[in-house]
Amino acid sequence: MKETVKVELLKDPECLMGFSCGEPSIDELIKKAYYETLLEKGYTYVAILNDRVIAVYQIAFITLSAEEISEDTNDHNWSGNSELRYGCLLIHYLAVEKTCQHRKIGSTILNGILKEISLLGRKWPVRFIIIDAVNDLVSWYKSFGFEPIRQMAVENAGFTTRMYYDCYHHDRAELERYEEACINDLI
Repeated sequence: MKETVKVELLKDPECLMGFSCGEPSIDELIKKAYYETLLEKGYTYVAILNDRVIAVYQIAFITLSAEEISEDTNDHNWSGNSELRYGCLLIHYLAVEKTCQHRKIGSTILNGILKEISLLGRKWPVRFIIIDAVNDLVSWYKSFGFEPIRQMAVENAGFTTRMYYDCYHHDRAELERYEEACINDLI
């Protein structure tokens, strides 16, 4: 019989006692997770298997300018609006208990987040998913379609690399036709 992993909002900080992903700086962030959830600064979720927390992740909503993210997003700023900001979901961290790593738990959780945000992005203006990826895992995140954020990749060179995933779901050809028509109307 297949065991079911349950993902829920962190409601009791006691369930995190003894949790360690093996990275002390992330373990320290996790210790503060419940407080940040109470403040609604970010929401922390736990993945539970057999009454044991096997993974923790925290999300928050932020905005970033097109210039901060990628030159590709800036291509569609034809209005000249330098104030243009995109709604983003920030995954502050995604941590798997060190004794449970390399079992596809992180992949399953990340795929679930990508699916949920893709659906949310069809109703709410969430264009990008941002993650502060531990440098050792940058290539793993790239396998899901994440790319380093151009400015922050240089500024944050160190322990983490800030990366983005583009949730754009409209037909890009339609966008380009619309932009061309608008520009022609201005001429």
